[in-house]
This record gives sequence, structure tokens and C-alpha cells, in this order.
Amino acid sequence: MLDIRYNESFKYGQLAHALAKLEFQEKTGTTDLGIPFRLFYNKAHDAMIALPKLDDTDLLEPIHLRRAEKTLEDRGVTDSATFFGLLREAGQKAA
Repeated sequence: MLDIRYNESFKYGQLAHALAKLEFQEKTGTTDLGIPFRLFYNKAHDAMIALPKLDDTDLLEPIHLRRAEKTLEDRGVTDSATFFGLLREAGQKAA
């Protein structure tokens, strides 16, 4: 069953803000094939999330949202409820 949170729309900027609150550092780069990416890394938890480099105003794809959520849970950074709370908080600040 699909979780109701995945019916919400979040933007890449909200994700970047939420991850920054969780002490992730952001870097950008380009793969050997010339594909731009955004890399978020939390050294304390050895957690890394690599995503396509899109604008902060672009909508976050559900697969990327799930990748971030799963990494945060698997690495013990935070739980889903806190993560989605940070995303919503970022959206309210942007509004």
C-alpha cells in the first residue's frame, strides 16, 4: 500500500533544506557521462544520497523521495515522521 505521504508534492529545495537540518553537506558535480548530479553526505552517519541535479523549484520525484527516506532510516539519521516534518517545514518557509 502506498503511504499517504507520497501523495504530497515536495520540491528539491525542500529536500535540500531538510537534509541540511540533518547535517548533510551538499555538493554538485558531473558524472563521466556528463550527467549533472547533487550529492548529499552526512559524515557522522556515513550516509550518502545522490540525485539528479535539478532546480530547487522542481518537484521531487517519488523515487528520489523514497531513496532519501530509506537512506535516512537505514543509516540511523532519523525516522520517516521527522523527515517528512522537516520537508513540510521547509515548504512552509518557502511559501
